[in-house]
Parts: sequence; C-alpha cells; structure tokens
Amino acid sequence: MKLESMNTSLMSSKVDILISQLTGQKLEPKNISHPVVFLASVLAVLNGVIFADGIVAEEEKGKLEITLKYLCSYADNIYELAEIITKNIQQQKLYSIDNIITLAESLSESEKLLLLSLGYQMSVADGKIEINEQKYLKHIAFVLEIESQYQKALEAVLTNQENIEPDILADLQSLLDPCRFQELDKIFVLAAQQICEQLPQLEKQNINKFDDQDNISSPKASFSYQKLENFQIHRQQLKVLFNQVSLILKDSYKQGLLSDTLIKDLEKTSKSLQSQQFRVAVIGDFSQGKSTLLNALLREEIQPTRAIPCSGTVSLLKYGEKKRVICHYQDGTEEEIPFEKYEDKVTIDYEVALEQCDINQQLIENPIKEVIFEHPNLALCKNGVIIIDSPGLNEHPDRTAITKQILEDTDAIIFLTDASRPLTQREKEVLQELKQFLNGDNSEVSAENIFLVVNKWDLLRREKDRQQVRERIENIVFSPPALISGDNRVHFLSAQEALDSIINQAESEYLREFQHFTQTLEKFMSDERGYLVIKKYLHELNLIIQRCIADLTEYESFLNNEVILSKKAKQEVIEQIGEATGYDIQFQKKMEQLLSEASVQTKESFNRWLEGLSHRLYQKKSSWTSEYSHLWNQNKLAKDYTNQCVACLKKDIDTWVDNDLVKNILLPKIEILEEFITRKMAIIDQNLQSIDKKNNLTLSKKVSQLIKAVQVDITGGGGVLFGGLGGGAVALGLLAFTGVGFIGIIIAAILSWIASSFGLGLLDVDNIHDTIKNKVIEETIQQINKSQKSIEKDLDEFISTILESILKKGKEGIDKIIICCEDFFEKQEKIHQKNVEKRYQDKVLISQKHQELNQICAVIDVFLTEQVN
Repeated sequence: MKLESMNTSLMSSKVDILISQLTGQKLEPKNISHPVVFLASVLAVLNGVIFADGIVAEEEKGKLEITLKYLCSYADNIYELAEIITKNIQQQKLYSIDNIITLAESLSESEKLLLLSLGYQMSVADGKIEINEQKYLKHIAFVLEIESQYQKALEAVLTNQENIEPDILADLQSLLDPCRFQELDKIFVLAAQQICEQLPQLEKQNINKFDDQDNISSPKASFSYQKLENFQIHRQQLKVLFNQVSLILKDSYKQGLLSDTLIKDLEKTSKSLQSQQFRVAVIGDFSQGKSTLLNALLREEIQPTRAIPCSGTVSLLKYGEKKRVICHYQDGTEEEIPFEKYEDKVTIDYEVALEQCDINQQLIENPIKEVIFEHPNLALCKNGVIIIDSPGLNEHPDRTAITKQILEDTDAIIFLTDASRPLTQREKEVLQELKQFLNGDNSEVSAENIFLVVNKWDLLRREKDRQQVRERIENIVFSPPALISGDNRVHFLSAQEALDSIINQAESEYLREFQHFTQTLEKFMSDERGYLVIKKYLHELNLIIQRCIADLTEYESFLNNEVILSKKAKQEVIEQIGEATGYDIQFQKKMEQLLSEASVQTKESFNRWLEGLSHRLYQKKSSWTSEYSHLWNQNKLAKDYTNQCVACLKKDIDTWVDNDLVKNILLPKIEILEEFITRKMAIIDQNLQSIDKKNNLTLSKKVSQLIKAVQVDITGGGGVLFGGLGGGAVALGLLAFTGVGFIGIIIAAILSWIASSFGLGLLDVDNIHDTIKNKVIEETIQQINKSQKSIEKDLDEFISTILESILKKGKEGIDKIIICCEDFFEKQEKIHQKNVEKRYQDKVLISQKHQELNQICAVIDVFLTEQVN
C-alpha cells in the first residue's frame, strides 16, 4: 500500500514527456511514479544551482555526487537512473524554471519545501551563496508558492546566521521532519534527514513531566469536564440503589427468607458497575501527533512524543492513586517499570525504522501486550475515562488482532490524520476496517462513535489549502455509504498549539477549537453512552428486584400452607433433577458429533475453494495497477502488486466464509445444537408442569422463566446465534478469523520472497508488470498450500469455539434449573421445621421487604424517566 500524497490529478502530459526526455525512454504515465518525479525535480534544482552562476566548482560536483549516493543508496536501480537523468539534464539544459514548475506541480507543500532545502544546501557547497544562485532559488520559492519566511529561514540556517525566529524554525522542523515522510519512499526520508541534521535544535518548554517526583501539580486549564462529572454523580446514585437492594437481600438471607443465589447475582452486577469506565481509543499512524493530542486531552505532558515508531504496543492511560507504569507481557506476566525505561521498551530499533528491514519480524516478536499508565492528576481520567493509545496500525502484520484488542468494549474512537496529507489510502482502509468492526462487519452502516481529527491544522497557512482539505475529508467521510455519522464528528485541530495554550494558560483560536472538540466528545460519552450505561444497570437491578419479589411471594405461599410437597411429588422432582444432570453428557456428545461433521465438511469446502483460487486471481490481476515503475524499484512494484493480490485474496476468503463456511456448514450445526439443547430443556419444563398440576405446586413457573432466559442467551434473542452476523460472540469470533489467521503469514512469506527474487533489469519494459503479477499469484498459492494444515487447524478451532460457547450456555442453564429445584426443596423443609409464631414473624418480614423493594422500584422508574427526558 502507498501513501496518496502525490496529487496525480495534477499530473499532465508535459510531465510524461519531460520524464521520458530525462530518462531517455518513452514512458507510459503508469511508469512515472511519485519518487521518480521527486528525484527528477531534485536533480533539476541541484543542477540549476550548479549552473546558475556559469561556473561549475569542483566542490559543487563533489556535493552532487555525495548527495546522489546518499539519496540512492538504499535500493536497486536508483543510482543508475539518477546518473542517466543527471546526464540528460546537463546535456540538454533541462534545469529551467519552467521544467521545475512542471515537475514539482504534483508535489505536496512539505515536498516542495524539501526540494528548495536541497537546493539551498547545494548553493553553499563552495562556502557561500552566489547572487545568481540566490536569485535562482528565490525564483523557485516564488513559483512553488513557498512562504518567504521559510525561504529566508533556510538561507539563514545554511549560512549560519543566528537571528532566526523560534516559531519559524519550529514550523520548518515540523514540515521537514523525516517522520512526516515515513509512509513515502525512502528517498523522501533520507532527504529530510539530511536537511534536518543542519537545523538547530530548539529548547523544549519547561512543562510538567511524568517523572519520579511526588508532588506534581496539574497545570490549570480554562475548561472542565462537567458533563462527565455529572454522570459520575448519577453513577454514584445508582451505586446507592444497589447497596440498598444488597442490604435487603442480605437481611432476607440472614432471616432465612431467601437463598444466596440472588446475592451472588447482585454482587456480580454491582462489581461490573464499579469497574465500568468509558474507553476512548486514539488511533492514527505514526507521526500524526497522537501523543500530543493525548497530552492536550489530559492537560499534562504524560505521553512521550517519539522520534521513531512504536513496536505495536497498546498503551492505556487511567486514573490511579499513585504514579506508575506497568508492562503486561504476552506470556501473562507483568512488571512495574520506571518511566524512563518505557520508551526503550515500546519503540523499534532506529536502524530498523530507517531501513524498513525486518520491521514485520520485530512487530510480530514484540513481547509486550500493553502498557498501563496510572496517574492521580489526569482530569479526564478522574471522571471514569480510560484513554487507549494505539500503535500505528497501517503496516502492522497483525493489524486485525490489535484492532480487536483496542476496540474491545470501546465507547469512542479518535482517528487522527495529518492535515498536510489527509486520509491517505492506507488510512481510508484502516478507517473502513474500524467501521466494519464497530458495526458487526456491516459495511453499509456508518459508525456513530468515530471522531475524525485532522491534526496539524496550523501548518496549513493558506485558506485555499484548508478549503481543499475540508472538501477532501467531506468527500471521503460522508459520501454514501458514509464512514462516519453523527453531529460534530470531524474536527480540524492543532494539538500542539492547543497543548501550548493549556500549559501557558493562554487563550488562542486553536484552544477554542480544541475545547469544542472535547465538549463534543464529552457530550457523546455522557449523554449517549452514559445514558445507555445507566439504563442498562437500572434494568438489571430491576430484574433482580423482581426475582426477589417472586421468591418472597413463593416463600409466603409456603408459610400459608398453600404449597405442600408430597413424598411422591418430591421423588418425581428428584428424578427430573437426575435426568437434567445427565443432559450435560448428552450435550457434550452432540457437540462433538457436530464438530466432527463440520471439520470434514470444512476441509472439503476449503479444498474446493483453493482449487479455484488460482483461476480467480488470474482473472482479477488485470485490475491491479501501480504508480511504482520498474525504473525506480522493482521490489516496491512487486510489493504493491502483492498488496493488491492480498486484498483480492481477503475478499475471496470473506466470500467463501460468508457463503459456504457460515451459511452451509456452521449455521446448520449451530441450529442443530441449539434445537437439541432447547428441546431437552422443554422436556424438563413439560415434566415439571405435569408435576405441578398434579400436586398444586409452582415450581415449573420459575423453571420456565429460567429456560426462556437460557434460550435467549443461547440464540441471542429468539433466533440463530449469528443473527446475520450483526453482533455477539460469534460475529466477533468470525471477525477475528477472517482477514487474519493465515493472511498475515502469507504476506510475511511473500514479502520475504520478493526481497530475494527480483532483479529484472532497468530497461526491461516488455511484460514486466504481467510477469510480476504472475509470480505474486504463484507464490501466494504456494504459501497457502504450505500453510494448509495450519489453516485447517485454525478453522477447526474457530468452529469448536463457537459450538463450545453454545454448549457452555446450555450447561449453565441446566445448572440453574437444578439449583432452582434444590432451593425449592430447601425452602419447604425449613417451613416444616418452624413453629406458628416464627411463621408469623416471617410473614411480617416478607411484607416489610416487599414494601422496601417496591419503594426502590419507584425510585428506579423516576430515575429512568429523568434519563429519558
């Protein structure tokens, strides 16, 4: 996958003709890639500087040679191509301003600035900038629409002047930061690195750090999280209601009126309420400003800003009574570490980041699962919010698994993109994946809980540029089917400017925009997500109260001698318990039988899919296109086609999973197991109803309620568990399987193969693209064949997981029925042992508990009404 920073719409036939002239080949537009255009632009500018004063100094020749070797040192073909272009530029004098305008027309603002910087670097090769060289570079800056302040700053830096404004220098450092070009070809990174090495370093502001000091005071800010604070007040009120019900249940249990089953259920729900927090995930590729945005959200510089990518580690920021950093490892162990060791643990090696070699291997072998930051002074986290800082997802080989880890129970996503290169192709792909994860793989439904932040807005100085970015974002995000829906979901910010204003307690337009963003996010969490949380726990509490009232009513019937259990009836119930106990084994056997059948059918189906895969990929290869050229780097061209092949492969897998694995194999097995379990439970229900009718009992009513609850739990609401893959454990399991599993293995294997398999010659044009496509397809099929046993094992485990989840629910249902019957016996035995006076006291207590519970129900009704209004 490539970054779409090159504006291909601006490419003209003039560029095609000029590049053909420079390379000495008649080239098609598809062969003229972004790096080729940039290299040609650089060589035109450098040679223009060399010949501007009419004198070619030896120092300039040497500087040109050094620059070329440095920029072209990392891959095949490039240096040879650079020599050809340089020769043609010098012989035909193709370094005119008009040619540079033609070549640079499609470059981004940062790339144009980088081009000018290299020109200035060449101009001082002989020790000073000649007047003609200066005029030439100023002319270039003018026609490329580079702001004069940047041009003057570059000239000042490279001639060792000291009167450079810090703000301008900071902008230069940001625009020319090598990290900004990380997604592009390596030539951009190397060029930026060469320039940045000559820029003086700015002193950092003296702001609070997350260190070992004990008394760090959080800087004041001009806004608060009042809505979230109010939500926490409501949550506390809800906890009070839970505590009141808990006291009633415990007292009733102490008096012998109830069993402890309801107490355990209430404690489980209450514990869930206690631990409930809003989870906000911040997602974006490396260098988008995630750490700066997090620090602005938290109003303190907690997250370190890194110069190189992290190693795929998820970081969680949360409130804690003391400051600490805890590493959770993949093997299940954990370790508290000093903060200064954190950055070393979660960043990949600098050489690997720069060279892009073995980066996939380092990401795959990362031993850390997640890092947790706890801090007592985080204003947002104090209000029940956990911030999840994601690694850059775009190039991670296990992207889907990490995404699933991040999105588990996540309430909102903040997705960052850079204003100077907004929503690249790779970012659009990640955004689409996030939307589908959130919507149960439904690509037609937009996501309501994604907030898109276009960061570094301050670096776009011209209103024309800002308007173009707004239009691009709106076209991508809101064109049907929309990626995002909801009010105020797209924000144009400068996290750095906002953080500076917060730290310095100064007002600014960027701080006001940031406040609007935080208020929108806060409103979403409190009013939309918060209400659902309150409502959920109120209904769960109400359900427990109703069960308690039913149990007390039943006990009261015992006290009034309305329920008398004969020895014969007792024996019949005991027999039903014994029969229910045996169902566990029957459920297990049925599941194993279905799993065995599904395994055979899946292998046969997968083999049929694999047999036709090669033909389908060969049919689709004609639609694969690439901006990369064999002129530049055949490996990149091969990787591009590999990515397109893998995308086709993923779609093909998804089609097979949906149409065959799910519909024809898995769903029928699920339906059979569900029907088998519910039919057995129905037998218990019918038998208990018959016993009740003969003996005037009420046992079957409670058992019927339990069976209905189990059926809903198993089928997800009266239907098949999949429910069209709209949600639930099975849908999540399917999402975790499709697109992951063997896909990651195949990609890694193919990329390794590419690194050693290409070298078809610089001038070999005929059929080279088709040859590469064929090789990619052949290797893809070969890698799948090699991995077939592992794939089949993964498929078996996937199906087993789904069927076992249904089996577990069935067994839990049987256990609840048995406990219900045993509780029924226990209650009557207690009644028979009590005297008349004790019975009267119990009846009074029951009446009192009824009254207390009904009062709490009235409070819940008021609470729900207030939430709705």
